[in-house]
Amino acid sequence: MNKRFLKWLKDRLGDSFDLIDPQEFDPSLSTAELMDEAEKKFGLLMKKDEAVRIRRLVVISSLIPKIPLGEKWVTYRSRPLALGPYVVVCSRWGCRHNPRCPQVFVEVTKVEPFELSGMTDEDAQLAGVESAEELKRMLVRWYGLNPRIYRNWFRYLG
Repeated sequence: MNKRFLKWLKDRLGDSFDLIDPQEFDPSLSTAELMDEAEKKFGLLMKKDEAVRIRRLVVISSLIPKIPLGEKWVTYRSRPLALGPYVVVCSRWGCRHNPRCPQVFVEVTKVEPFELSGMTDEDAQLAGVESAEELKRMLVRWYGLNPRIYRNWFRYLG
């Protein structure tokens, strides 16, 4: 792999560089072409002078592939997420699935309080779950009875 490109990418991403797999870049490209490709793929994750902090968003492994397909646009949590970029992971301790979960980047764009009692099937489907009852069961299992819930909207970055 092109050492100059890797140094440039690490400088732009800082600590978030460890979340990127350099093997996904074509080693036959020139440094300039590699930089262009990285800007297209991770442009919103980078700043000109300093790296943006990329947080981790833990999501059930079966839902991660639905994000690039446009079948998942929100996540319901017991706390509001900070706006900005996230790498979606299936576990805080690293993926142990075979095959590995796809590497997905999203940007949280909007956060709003949400009443669990008013959840519809359409609300659940925004999160990639078929029915409101199924999603309510999951949220109660994770957060207890009558939790305060926030709907966190995101958009797919790559």
